[in-house]
Amino acid sequence: MLAFGANQASLLLAAGAGFLSLGTFIFNYFIRGEKLAQNYVRKQLEQRRANRENEIVAIRDEFRRINDKDGEQAALELHQAYQKFKSFLQARETKSASMQSMRLHILAEDTYFQGVEVLRTAAEITCALREINAEKLQREVQDWQKQLQKLRDTESNRESSALERRIELNQQRLDSYRQRQSALAELLAEAEACEASLEEAYMQFAGAESAVALPKSNVDNAITRLETAVAAARRVETRIRKMSAADDIYLAASEKAN
Repeated sequence: MLAFGANQASLLLAAGAGFLSLGTFIFNYFIRGEKLAQNYVRKQLEQRRANRENEIVAIRDEFRRINDKDGEQAALELHQAYQKFKSFLQARETKSASMQSMRLHILAEDTYFQGVEVLRTAAEITCALREINAEKLQREVQDWQKQLQKLRDTESNRESSALERRIELNQQRLDSYRQRQSALAELLAEAEACEASLEEAYMQFAGAESAVALPKSNVDNAITRLETAVAAARRVETRIRKMSAADDIYLAASEKAN
């Protein structure tokens, strides 16, 4: 037991939910009591949910607009998995609110929102890929390589150098295209992992809807799955965003040169 009677789960909830004010939570918990602290957390969740509720719809619409069935399906399944687990947790809160169930609710939202961020990045990359005509770039490289061979036979160094530079820039654009294709596959896999962690967390409590308290081992398993999914998806998304920013510089240089 910690000072003033605060339990570890309560403080973990406050610290783990980075979007909440830890100071405000502590004031509510220690000065005004756990019930008011729960109300504070619930209001913060509702505000965050209201700010983000239309994002997944917009992302699904974007995937539909560019005719990407995989992305559209990923967005739909992520939303469905979250809604199912959220409904279960909300039903429990109406019967017996606890900091334990609220922590699960926060982690479920973190997982869902991270999945949404991953899919937003995936939609952006998909749009970027649609703007690149990889077949045309490859044909140009092949044509220039043939021209380059002829120029080398005539020892025209200046024209050869110009063609070599154009081939190099096109190859950079093709490399960027392939890297973005790989990144897109990674992002969709992470979105699926977020969806799966929400499904698995929900299954941890199958048949426990009417239980007075959720089994601790099941809660711990659900928390671990959700936290792992969020951390992995965040790492991948951060790395790919950095990679995309670097790629944009190469693409801009290639377009100017051509």
